[in-house]
Amino acid sequence: DKATIKAQKLMDTTGNLDIMLDSNCHLDYTGYPEIIYRLKDIEKPKMKTVSFMDIRLDKDNLWALKHLDIKGNYPTIMVGAPTEALREKIGFGMKEEDVLDVAREVFKADFDKVRLEYILGIPGENYEDFKVMLDTANKVCDVYKEVYAKSPDKYIVEIKLTNFTVKPHTPSVWCPVNNSENIEIKTKYILEKNKNQDVVIH
Repeated sequence: DKATIKAQKLMDTTGNLDIMLDSNCHLDYTGYPEIIYRLKDIEKPKMKTVSFMDIRLDKDNLWALKHLDIKGNYPTIMVGAPTEALREKIGFGMKEEDVLDVAREVFKADFDKVRLEYILGIPGENYEDFKVMLDTANKVCDVYKEVYAKSPDKYIVEIKLTNFTVKPHTPSVWCPVNNSENIEIKTKYILEKNKNQDVVIH
């Protein structure tokens, strides 16, 4: 197919045996496993690795961990919001046990770090929700200690915060939006409440 032909041409031209697939939402494409298998089957020369710039994992795309190498990066779990109620509000169906199960598979695949991505400024959120966020991160650290006997390198969990963006033609357009000052106050609160040195917040 086109992907394998282009990959073979790139390797023949450059001599590079590593291929990186770059896309904003590659794991949402159901045909990706087939593409990976075809790329891995390329001979003369044999491809060494197939990697992604980033992987946003959930319980439905864990196949990626078994077949892909991530260079200079580590997997992302797009949690969305701290609590199930807020996640349902923005269309994210993960439960906390799903997050912990995915994190466990990440560590079993020999990654020693994981990123939890959250949206900050969701209408209806409160400061108790942020405590739940940190509690989930601490539980992920406990999962790491179940899987690994070794001490972590610098940290285990990175919490990445992104600002809530109102989408047109949805009920959220009628909700008040956090300004930069509110976001800064909430971020500072989360940073101050985090007492776990194995969790960093960006």
